[in-house]
Amino acid sequence: MRKAVIGIIGCGMIARDVHLDNAHSNPRIHVKWCCDISEEALCYVKDKYHPDYLTSDYKEILIDSDVDGVMVLTTHDIREKIIVDAALAGKHIYVEKPMSTTVEESYRIMKVIRQTGVKLVVGFNRRCSPAVEDAIKIYRDHAANPVDAPWRFKRLKKHLPLREEEATMVMMRVNDDLMSFKSYALDEMIGEGSIIGELCHFIDLARFIIGKEPVKVYAEGWARVNQVLTLQFEDQSIAAIFETGVGSFDHTKELIEIYHKGASIAIDHYLQLRVGGVEGIYTRDYPFLKDPY
Repeated sequence: MRKAVIGIIGCGMIARDVHLDNAHSNPRIHVKWCCDISEEALCYVKDKYHPDYLTSDYKEILIDSDVDGVMVLTTHDIREKIIVDAALAGKHIYVEKPMSTTVEESYRIMKVIRQTGVKLVVGFNRRCSPAVEDAIKIYRDHAANPVDAPWRFKRLKKHLPLREEEATMVMMRVNDDLMSFKSYALDEMIGEGSIIGELCHFIDLARFIIGKEPVKVYAEGWARVNQVLTLQFEDQSIAAIFETGVGSFDHTKELIEIYHKGASIAIDHYLQLRVGGVEGIYTRDYPFLKDPY
């Protein structure tokens, strides 16, 4: 089996703690290049992961005809140029979220991706959790064929059906500790704060769960950290996202709840799924996989 040959661009914390471990242990991937402007970072990955080549200039990776794709794991502010250059070189691209920090950057990136035909994947990983996959299947099956639990209140004759009954309500709580953030992530000129850098995960997940596009977005709080976002979707569904950077990791970090047609589904930090209002109330636990955080 031919391995996919890749180059890693940006060898900071997320590369070392997550992506390089995954790529190095995947029998279908060969990490040929690692790139970073930090000599210390390159020495670290050389000793631990043994790539074929090291460089401080990502364009060396792009001119290598053996390379199938690149992983762009740099700080947020320089990703656009690297993505565009990689696409023009015919390399497929995995980019850590956020792909960009402005709408204008996003349009420019997507224009080049469509022109070149390369594949682009943004690292929205919450939708890949086994607990989320199971929750969404339960939700969609129930939405397609809702069966009331025996203990649900029966509709009174004078209670006519309401259009709101067709909506889905989603609540997401993100309990974070800003001391765990890299300083650049909170820099208004580089990382753009946690709405751009972190809450994009949950906006993506809300869209994935509901399966519609948002038509209104409201926000209160600060761009850097501590926000409440409300997204209203084209079918009148609503997702509320609460994020705090002054919490504690003594408490579970993320909780997602989905409500629809008499069913309630809770995903607690991707380790436990709790379901009510559908056939058989139950709890399902998931193994705690390796997580450096």
